[in-house]
This record gives sequence, structure tokens and C-alpha cells, in this order.
Amino acid sequence: MSTNVLASNAPATPNMLGLIDHTFSNYVDFGYGATLHDSSPGIVFTTVIGNTYSLYDNGTLIGTMVATNSNSTNWTVPSTLQIGAHVLTVTATDAAGNTSAPSGIDFTLAAPLPATPVIVGMIDHSLNVVELTSTLHDSTPEICFWSVPGNTYSFYDNGALIGTMVATKTSTNWTVPALKNGAHALTVTATDAAGHTSAPAEMAFTVAVPLPATPETLGLIDHSFSNYVDFGYGATLHDSTPAFAFRAVPGTTYSLYDNGALIGTMVATKAVTAWTVPVALKNGAHVLTVTAADAAGNTSAAASIDFKVAVSLPAAPNTLGLIDHSISNYADFGYGATLHDSTPAFVFSSVAGNTYSLYDNGALIGTMVATKAVTAWTVPEALQNGAHVLTVMASDAAGNTSAAAGIDFTVAVSSQSASDASTHFAVGLNDAFVATGDHQTADLSFDPAAYFKQSTAHIAGGDTGVHTLHLTGSHEVLDLTSLTGKTATAKISGVEVIDLGGHSNSLNLSLLDVLNLGQTNLFQNDGNKQMVVNGSNGDTVDLLHAKVAGIADTDWQTHGTAAVGGVTYNVYEHAGAHTELLIQQSVQVVVH
Repeated sequence: MSTNVLASNAPATPNMLGLIDHTFSNYVDFGYGATLHDSSPGIVFTTVIGNTYSLYDNGTLIGTMVATNSNSTNWTVPSTLQIGAHVLTVTATDAAGNTSAPSGIDFTLAAPLPATPVIVGMIDHSLNVVELTSTLHDSTPEICFWSVPGNTYSFYDNGALIGTMVATKTSTNWTVPALKNGAHALTVTATDAAGHTSAPAEMAFTVAVPLPATPETLGLIDHSFSNYVDFGYGATLHDSTPAFAFRAVPGTTYSLYDNGALIGTMVATKAVTAWTVPVALKNGAHVLTVTAADAAGNTSAAASIDFKVAVSLPAAPNTLGLIDHSISNYADFGYGATLHDSTPAFVFSSVAGNTYSLYDNGALIGTMVATKAVTAWTVPEALQNGAHVLTVMASDAAGNTSAAAGIDFTVAVSSQSASDASTHFAVGLNDAFVATGDHQTADLSFDPAAYFKQSTAHIAGGDTGVHTLHLTGSHEVLDLTSLTGKTATAKISGVEVIDLGGHSNSLNLSLLDVLNLGQTNLFQNDGNKQMVVNGSNGDTVDLLHAKVAGIADTDWQTHGTAAVGGVTYNVYEHAGAHTELLIQQSVQVVVH
């Protein structure tokens, strides 16, 4: 019974309010499970005046005290705590000796933080005095503070890191990077070798440096008239890159805006600047604005000048016709014609240096810069069969655009590809093939190396039409370099198309083979002797270098693309021999 009476009369259990880490502040700002860097923190809890309170660290009594406050007590731990985990426990005992239940708080004590820097003040170089708080007229003041040699100090301006340095003495002056005018809170923290960072020290001040002088506008120079300032506000200029003249301060940075958009910056070198607009201006209304900025980025008021640009538009191209390469290389088709060439050339008058844009049925398909007075522009994308309107427009350096010139026509190209022959013939190991018609294909049923070793091996196309040698196997090599010729003893003659079949087959050929097998104007009408190779991914062509008597020793060069019967080919040209080899785009080509 006495035990129950004692329990009911026990003092109130202290209510734990938190911990104070004096390395940060003198306020309760750490709770349960926190990490502290203060080996003698303050423990704050509710108390009753006259009660005796006992403090335990990890179960060991480390101190007692009698409360003098009726609400709460801030008790600095009376012994130095070791680094590591701690549970501080407090009990209350009244005058009768009754003891309350314990109240505890747990935390971890870590290594002490570096000392918080003590800011002595700022040096305003315009006055050369140290100020604790003030308005500075120096955009690069110095901050003065007590420091610990070896510690790294970090500096923040309005929360943004602006620099770090390692202290070498106990008193440090650090020059702040250029600050803009306005309010600043400069914060300094110290970090020791272990990476521990101190509480921050802060100093607030205002920077009020005189702004750069507003540029004084002097006018515009229209170079089409003279090199002197002869145009003022509201003028009409006929120069897309006029010069803006204004008074400047050497060393100051000036920014130029056109209708509000930044178009350039420059550093003045003299008191009067004539700044040629760095971007060609389009025809129309403009407001040029210039501002000055000092090293800190403080910007002057703006100075502006308004005017209009009225530069003559580029001349509209004069259409001269179309070239259908399947017929000739001359402009011989006009409006409303039907062409049998999916990549015709559009011929028009042009001005060297102007940029021309080409549209097919309203969609942009290419741009080019003219180099002569008449341009024959081969359409850069193969056109589909059907009606087309090609339109061309000229643009000058300022982006001013001419009126459009157009030409309408119809494309009607046969859908038959260069390898589509009307009749196929299977050729066995001991068979020979001699064409009996204009469009025939020899389907070689055996490995070419084995076939052409046979005395009976002979593939001969006719004198007219297009004939094809087609490999039906896979991973085969057809080496034409010793097989072609124009005599009856040649293993292969009169074959204009080699079809690799798309089964990882390879073809070796040289200029001599193309001369032996090709025909002039076979697939495009340009006066060159031509031969075609069809295939797909995995097939390979080795294009070998060979010297031919009487022909200039030049190399094969890529010469764009050609569309034949809906199939796109890469064109390889041997200029010395006026010879072209058309190789289907998906085939890999190796030029030796």
C-alpha cells in the first residue's frame, strides 16, 4: 500500500523540450536522434521550482540541480561528453524524496566544427575604410575576418557561392568579385581538413556604385550614301547594315539591341564609336538600342534611335525551262510539259552570291548559293510520278526575299528498275547464255568462281537492250577483272547490269570492265558510258583502280545520286574515261 501512495505522489515526469548546440546558436534547435558538435550542449526540459533534478549520460549520473524556474530549465551538461552516441536522462525528486519517471533524449556527438568566422567589416576602396554595415560605393570591396590557417573559407553572395580560399594567417582580407548595385548578404563559412563546416557568419550591406553614363546617340550612317553620320531619328535607310554612332567611354562594354533582341556586344576603344550593325537588317521598321555596362554588370539607361530599312528586294528569278536528262542536257521543256526524268534540272536566271530556295508543290526541298548568272539546278530529291510545280525564290544577305518564279510539269517515269528484265534464264554449271532478245536476265545457279573455270562458261548479252547477270546464291564473289571483253573469247560481254541478289555477295570490277560492258546514255542522258550494279545490305562492290591506255589516269569520284525506275543509285564517275557506274544505295562500296 505504501508503494502505491509513493507512486501517486511522485513528481511530474520532466517534459523534454530539446537540445542546444552552442556551436550553432543559443536556441533549442536539435531534437531526438540529432548529431551535435557541442561536447557540452544544453538540455532543455520542464521543471517545478524546488524539485531536485538528476542528469544521467548513458545511465551514469553526471549532475544534479535544484530548479528555480517554474516553466523550463536550460541545463548545460556539467561534464564534457565523448564523441559517439549518447542518451541523456532526467528525473525529478521532490522534498519528500519521491522520484519521477525518467525522461530521455538521444543524440550523437560528432567532432567539433571549425570556429565560425568573425567578420570584422568591409573595406570600401573608394573610401579605403573598414565598415561594419553601410552603403558601399565599391563594386569589389574586401571582406575582413578572423581565420584559422589551413581552413578553407567559402563565400556566398545572397546565397550563391562566389569563391573559396585557404587561409594562411589569422586575419584575412578577401576581395569580393564584382557586385551589382543593390542589397547584398555576404556569408562566410569555414571548412576544416576533415570536411566539417562551421556555422555561417553573415554581413549585410548595399552596393551603390554610380551607373555607367548613358550613351549619347549621334545618328546613323547609311553606307549606300556616305561614311558620315547623316541620318537621324525616323529616317529611311537603304543600307541593311548601317552604322550606329554614339559617344562612348573606352573600356566600357556596350550591348546593341534591334527591336529588343540582343544582336551584339563590343568594348569601346574611343570616345566616339560608329558601330556597324553586326546582323543584316530586314526591310521594315527598326529601333536600335545601346546600353553601357561596367565590370560589375551594372547597366546604364538605354539610348535608342528609330528608322526604317528599305533595301531593294532581290530580283525575281527568270525561269528558262527544264532539262529532261533522259532526252538531253539542254533546257528544252517549258510549262505544262511531261518529263520522263525524276530529277530534272530547273534552269533560271540568278545573281551570284544570292541564296535560292527551291520548293516542290509548296514544300522546301533545297537551298543553294548561286555562282553564275544562269543556274541549272538539278532537283535534289527524286520526284514522284504526277503533277508538280517547282518554285524558286532569291534571298539577299539580309534575308530579304524576292517574288517567286515557278514552272509546272508532270513526271511520268517508268516503274521498271534498271535490273527488271522481261525474261529470266537459269544458267547451270556447264551452260552458256547467249541473249536472244533485248531485255533478258541470266540467273547464275552456281558459284561464279566455279562456273567461270569451266571451258563452256560464257555469258553474252545482245547488242541492243539491257541485259543482266544475276547471282542467285549467297556469299559468292564475282571477279569481272579477267572475264570481260568485246571479243568472242570473252567470258562475259554485252551485260550492262550486275544483280548481286542481296545475299552477301561481292563484285570486283575496274574501269576496263565498265568500258567493256557499259553503254552510252544507258540510264541517264549525259553522254557518259554507264553500267549498273543492283543489290542490298550485305552486298559489296570493290571498285578497283586500273590504268587504261589513252585514258587520263584519274580516280573514281562520287557524283551524287540518280533515280532510275524508282530505285536510287549512288553515281561513281571516272572523268578521264567519261564513264559512270550506278550502284544501288544500300550496297557497300570500297574504292581502291
